[in-house]
Amino acid sequence: MINYEAIAPMNFSKGDIRRAGKLLKRTELRDTEEYRKAQKLVQTWRGYYLYPMNTLQKHVRNQLKHIGQEPYIGQRLKRLPTIIDKLSRIEGTLETMQDIGGMRVLCDDVASMDALMQRLEKSRARHKIKRTSDYITTPTPKGYRSKHIIYEVYSSSSKTPDFLQGMTVELQVRTNIQHDWATAVEVVDMVYDSSLKTGSGPDEWKQFFLLASAIGAHLEGLPRPTPYEHSTAEELARCLINDTVMGNCWRSLVALQVITPDVKNLYYHVLATDYEDLYEYVSFSDKEEAIKAYNMYESMRPASGVMNVVLVEVDGKNLAKMYKNYFHNVSNFVQILNEFVHEHYEKKTTLTHP
Repeated sequence: MINYEAIAPMNFSKGDIRRAGKLLKRTELRDTEEYRKAQKLVQTWRGYYLYPMNTLQKHVRNQLKHIGQEPYIGQRLKRLPTIIDKLSRIEGTLETMQDIGGMRVLCDDVASMDALMQRLEKSRARHKIKRTSDYITTPTPKGYRSKHIIYEVYSSSSKTPDFLQGMTVELQVRTNIQHDWATAVEVVDMVYDSSLKTGSGPDEWKQFFLLASAIGAHLEGLPRPTPYEHSTAEELARCLINDTVMGNCWRSLVALQVITPDVKNLYYHVLATDYEDLYEYVSFSDKEEAIKAYNMYESMRPASGVMNVVLVEVDGKNLAKMYKNYFHNVSNFVQILNEFVHEHYEKKTTLTHP
């Protein structure tokens, strides 16, 4: 239960957030006091998104219960470096960014995903759907597949402060196969300091993940990304086995060592990684303490060399499942491709030794 009366009021305006966002674009000012103040303001503003995310999660859990799907739900506040990077790539301003608060739901299969989406879209809840994006029917050019909903979240509690009503949260709905693909992309970005997730990065990895996306879509009976729309399973398997570039990417993934987390029965987790390993992993039961730790790790990022810091909200028992990328866990992804090749490639070549 959220204690709304204990929430400190916002002592800044949308104009203040807009100006802070414009300042953060000017990375040449990174070492100035003015820039640091802008960062702190954005971090404070970002922390308020935990409240609408918690409100929306209750709604999503209720819909999952109706379809008999386990509630695999994770939440995260958008990382400050990611916010700054996105500001440099979009025309909009910071206060209009709609994915500062993000929630992810994993479904066992396509049928469960479709059932959940149908319930969410037909729901008469107070929350308003601003936009839906279907990357299943039309995968992105890089192969990403998922369904997204942008919500305006409204609490039914009369004690909810007005400034928390109508905040936007992005909900991602994925199957396990789609999540394993996206996880592998993020792991490669982390380990090799690339930017595949935003459409950049080495061409060989782009080709590999586009093919892997087509294989996942084939397994789920869903539309495949270009140029694999009409490829047979045997053709996809041959591409994966016979192409030297694909084989090199394959070996790199298989060689990654999974980090085993010391799972704690808490709900808020600050995860910090460098290029090689899990740099730090701290869990909290108190939301405000978690936010303070998150902001602290972000502020020390340049000095420590830490590449990624994130605050996630998820049951401790589901942490490693929902956020596999922070533990370099691509084992399910490798297994999916391995089984596909064994079934559809005539030489029965094993994926672990391409």
